[in-house]
Amino acid sequence: MDNFSAKIHDHLMRELADTLERTLHHYKPRCDPGFGTGYILSPSWLAYRGIAVDIVDEVNVEREAGHGEIVLDDDQKGFSAFWDRYSSYFTDQDSHYDKPLVRFEEMFHKRRDEDAILDCLIALEGTLLRGTQGSSYTFRIGLRGSFLLDGSNRLSWNREKIRDFLSGLYAVRGEIVHQDRSLADAIDEVNNSELDNYSASALAEEARVVFAKILLRYIDHDIDHGLSINEVNQDLDQAALDASYSPGP
Repeated sequence: MDNFSAKIHDHLMRELADTLERTLHHYKPRCDPGFGTGYILSPSWLAYRGIAVDIVDEVNVEREAGHGEIVLDDDQKGFSAFWDRYSSYFTDQDSHYDKPLVRFEEMFHKRRDEDAILDCLIALEGTLLRGTQGSSYTFRIGLRGSFLLDGSNRLSWNREKIRDFLSGLYAVRGEIVHQDRSLADAIDEVNNSELDNYSASALAEEARVVFAKILLRYIDHDIDHGLSINEVNQDLDQAALDASYSPGP
């Protein structure tokens, strides 16, 4: 393999690793997988007979693991279906999901829980609050999020719990940004019953999980109904008026 071909090959492998990492983050948002050396295999009679595999090259894509464990042995079909449906959205960095996706990924790498929460809220502003005019952001984020996730099988919470959690998150943002409070102090200050039982680190992780479900729900609407984020939000606002929600025309 000449030098130019090797560079292209290396770029493609790293791009694949990036997409795999992003996809796993959405598939299991409580976990941050690490990567070791990758091996490129070639079909051969030895592999066919189950004797050995023919390794023709290796790629060093090592990245330190964050935490958690992802076991796919009993769930390979589930992940394969997830990959087929969503991975293209995590590859195309020019899509209108780009900024929320970048903020979501940043949450895995921030050392301070306050910074992770702010990344989450910026991502939520780019989704649930997109197109918001003339109303309280704290109210709107909880309202839209509760209608978006309620009954979707993405989150086992009821509409009220989702609404209160998201509204509480946005209130926490205000305490961090405007009052320079720590996340732990901000949780105490907002006096939100849905947040009271979370430590700072647990809330940062739960916020990441909830946002992953929200983003996948928006992508579902794009795949199944051809709806943009703005169009979904318009439907959610109408649903709030009608007290019901059914995506698409």
